[in-house]
Amino acid sequence: MRASSPEGVVRGILTRVIDTAGDLEAPESEQAVAAAALVAAQCSGRVSPKSSGA
Repeated sequence: MRASSPEGVVRGILTRVIDTAGDLEAPESEQAVAAAALVAAQCSGRVSPKSSGA
């Protein structure tokens, strides 16, 4: 997988955020939320609050 592929970009962002110690700055947190939203959009089905343990 090339780093410039969409999957590589999302993986890179999430890896960078996971490796961050302490609080995230605004740009990193915004990128992490966007990357997580892209991953969630690829999931099939719907998760209800009852099934997520909330």
